[in-house]
This record gives sequence, structure tokens and C-alpha cells, in this order.
Amino acid sequence: MSASRKCEPELWNTKAGHMIGTKEDAKTLNSYLYKMKAGVTAAHTALCVEDVEISAEGVKCKYLGKAEKMHTIMEAIKINNTNMAALVEKEDYAEGTLKRSKVLEKHVKEYLSFKYQTGDLNIRNIDHEFIGGDCRPVGHRQNIGQPDR
Repeated sequence: MSASRKCEPELWNTKAGHMIGTKEDAKTLNSYLYKMKAGVTAAHTALCVEDVEISAEGVKCKYLGKAEKMHTIMEAIKINNTNMAALVEKEDYAEGTLKRSKVLEKHVKEYLSFKYQTGDLNIRNIDHEFIGGDCRPVGHRQNIGQPDR
């Protein structure tokens, strides 16, 4: 991340990370850098409190007040189905494969609604509970231990 400020190289203290001098330009730059560092630290702390994965991009987005690009499970499945449909047209995949993938999309959507009361889930929130969860249609869950028909 850049502060987008300039300083003569001979006036820069590399170890301290600020401009050398007592003139107004040095005081202004150093004050700006101090506030920026405090803001980045606050952004990092906020992400820690939110208990989310910490990344340089995440801290930068938090500091700048921008939302980090979020990818979701349903978005990934829809992209997969779109790509697979194109491959079915080229006859690289069988129609049945696309059909099963669309059934998977339907079952995952039902599972998200049933288990998480939402229509989609950030990929970063996928955990062992989600992966090991019972994704069968709601009506089939009563027959636990019996094979699907």
C-alpha cells in the first residue's frame, strides 16, 4: 500500500520510516504517515475482532472502507454449470453430467436454506461441518442409515 507522498531520498530515515527534519513539510508528512499507520493498525484489529482471515488485501480494503471481493458457493456452482453447459454443447461432457451438476446446485441451495437460513455462503465460511453435512433433499433426511433411492 502506498501513501502516495514524495520525499527527497536524503531526507528519509529508512530505519524510523519517516522524514528527517523539523520544518513544516517534514512535520506534515510524518503526521500523515502516523495517522495512516494508526488507521491500518485499527483496520487489522477490527478484522481480528470480526474473526475473519487476515490478509494484506483484507486489511487494505478495511482501511480504505471498501468491501473485499466475496466469492460464494452458489456463484462457484453456477459458473461451473455454465462452463459445463458449453462443454456439453461441444460434446466434451455428457448431458447427464450437467444434469447431475444442476441437481447438486438445487440440493446445496436447499441445504443452505435449511442449515444456515441463507441462499448463499461465502466460500471462506465453508468448514468441516458444511462439507460433512447432510446435503440430501429435506424429505430424504428421515431415512438416515438407509440408502438413497
